[in-house]
Amino acid sequence: MKPKKLKLICIEWIDAEVAEAGWTEDDPEAKPVVLKTFGLLVRKDKHFVVHASTYDFETGKWSERGKIPVGTVVRIRILETVEV
Repeated sequence: MKPKKLKLICIEWIDAEVAEAGWTEDDPEAKPVVLKTFGLLVRKDKHFVVHASTYDFETGKWSERGKIPVGTVVRIRILETVEV
């Protein structure tokens, strides 16, 4: 299914710190890091916000697709909507 509108978005989300290499001390003052990712909205469901950099209308495929877990999303801003 080819989209009729493409949304250019900015996703603000909290990065997860999974593991640190080597020996380290805990930092109780550490604050979460909020990242901003820009791209085209592929879809948003109960699990993920899926984004991509490019859409090919001839093949119906997305390029450079990424998935951000909904629970880490702070805000999604629609920067522009393009009708095609």
